[in-house]
Amino acid sequence: MKNKKIKLAGIKKIAVLAGLSKSEREISLKTASAVNGALKRLAFKSRIVDIGRGDMVSKIKSARADFYFIACHGAWGEDGRLQSLLEIMGFPYSGSGVPASAVCMNKALTKTIFTAEGIKTPPGIKIVRGEKNIIDRVARLLPVVIKPSSEGSSEGLSIVTGRGSIKKAIDKAFARDNEILAEKYIKGREFTVGYLAGKVLPVLEIVPKNKYYDYEAKYAPGMSAHIVPALIDRKSSAALGRDTLKVCGALGIKGAARVDFIRSEAGIFYALEINTIPGMTETSLLPEAAAAVGISFDETVAAIIKDSLKR
Repeated sequence: MKNKKIKLAGIKKIAVLAGLSKSEREISLKTASAVNGALKRLAFKSRIVDIGRGDMVSKIKSARADFYFIACHGAWGEDGRLQSLLEIMGFPYSGSGVPASAVCMNKALTKTIFTAEGIKTPPGIKIVRGEKNIIDRVARLLPVVIKPSSEGSSEGLSIVTGRGSIKKAIDKAFARDNEILAEKYIKGREFTVGYLAGKVLPVLEIVPKNKYYDYEAKYAPGMSAHIVPALIDRKSSAALGRDTLKVCGALGIKGAARVDFIRSEAGIFYALEINTIPGMTETSLLPEAAAAVGISFDETVAAIIKDSLKR
């Protein structure tokens, strides 16, 4: 059934920007396809613009759109650079602005924000290429998660339990970024809280079939189970919601985001990271959490656009 047209002053034509990050190109195109379908059902004139190939600036200009919906996950699309370009060009776009995008894409900076807001996060250290005594510093955190500071979809991530495996994991992370994060590994249950247009969605638990929530578990159908609302007590659920609102409000996040948490075997919740451009596919978490409270996929897309225009 066709949805009613959303009345947004001056916005009739929308370009859905996709591509950019090589490691997340495939999922970006899937998100773009789903969003484009929703926009057409909402009676907008829309099309996907693949800016991952060819002259990005020319493609954006030639789209001649009234609004640009960013469906680019990972580097460039999610780290503030594309947002900066669109602002310089004077084009309205979806999602968070430059500062929030840049901070949240950098996992080390995100941890600093969590700490500043009084939100528990696993102990960790930032490591820049070329630093000395890296192995010794990381070994103090064993077991440890080693990952690129500004890469998405668990690319370049390793869970290390012994000193002898640290160097290999560091090299793997440095292959994707010049700055990496070593973080105390917390074994436990994984949760995420969606943030949509200034409100939090129900807590969702992720139960991956793989050892941890890696790329396959995130995007391959059937490789993870999602429980929403999560089977946790009301007090814990409310606390996760408050933490999500607090950090998203402090950063000035617009549109949609997801804050990921892990619950240790001792029952303590730790915030892990913030995703400012959540996936919007058939296996994506934010649309599923929205659906649990009666918000359709199309309504989710509409809410992201409306909230983004408030900046």
